[in-house]
This record gives sequence, structure tokens and C-alpha cells, in this order.
Amino acid sequence: MKKFSRATSVLAIMPLAVAGLVVSTGSASATTVVPPGGKGSACSGYKYADSTHTRKWQTCAWADADDVWFTVNFSNTSPYDWTPKLVQEDYYKSTVFHSCGNGAQADFKVAKGTTRSTPWTACFVARSPGAYASVGTVFYASDSAGEKLTSPTLQVQ
Repeated sequence: MKKFSRATSVLAIMPLAVAGLVVSTGSASATTVVPPGGKGSACSGYKYADSTHTRKWQTCAWADADDVWFTVNFSNTSPYDWTPKLVQEDYYKSTVFHSCGNGAQADFKVAKGTTRSTPWTACFVARSPGAYASVGTVFYASDSAGEKLTSPTLQVQ
């Protein structure tokens, strides 16, 4: 009887375990953990700047042994240069917003058929433990409202 009850228990638990795997893979955490002294990054999905999907951008948070920094990355597969009027990089640390005053890049040219990132030195801090997220804002023209993206959390230990 003992073998029967063990088999019954396994059969009863198996569907719950499978359901747990399906649920956990569908709603996986967006947090990237960077261990002490380690490296890592967390990037948002891409935002398309045009209807032809030839110009796109994302924002990322990065960490290495010394610093945490934030970038906006661009891809331009169109046959024309792309020059957003302004690119602003800011960040959150443990839910507190921080502005990178020197993080603004005016007339940021992305040549046709290339990729380009804002310089890491435009927005960085000395590494300390915390939950970081990059906030990128791109203004396509002088009179446009900025479009924002926020990266997933980069948990720096």
C-alpha cells in the first residue's frame, strides 16, 4: 500500500509542477542580478521611431566591478542618416529618480546602416549595491514630445 500512495502522490503533484513551470516561464522576472565584482546589463525592448521599422532604439543599464552606467542604443537600417534632436539619459536607483545633467546629447547623428550608443561617460555612477534602471528619452525633432523607455531592473549586489 505504501508504494501505491507514493505513486498517487507523485501523479497528483506532477500536473502542479508542470503548471508551475509554464506559469513561471510566462512571467519571468525582468531583474538581472549582478553579483559582487561581476558584470551585467539589462536592456529595454526596442522602440521603433518610424513606420518602416528601419530606425529603432533601446535603453540599457550596465555594471562592472567599478561603475554602473546607462546608455541609449540606436540602430538605423534605413538608407538615410537619422539625427534625433535630443537624447536624454537618466536612471532610477532603488525607485528614486536621478537626472544625468550631462547625459543630454543634442543632434545625435546615427549614420545610415549603422548602430550607435550614447557614451557611457554621459551617465554613470560609482558602483554601489542597489536596484538600477535606465531611463532613455528621445526627441525626434525640436517640436516633438520625447518618447521614453525604461530598462528592466539591474540588481547590483
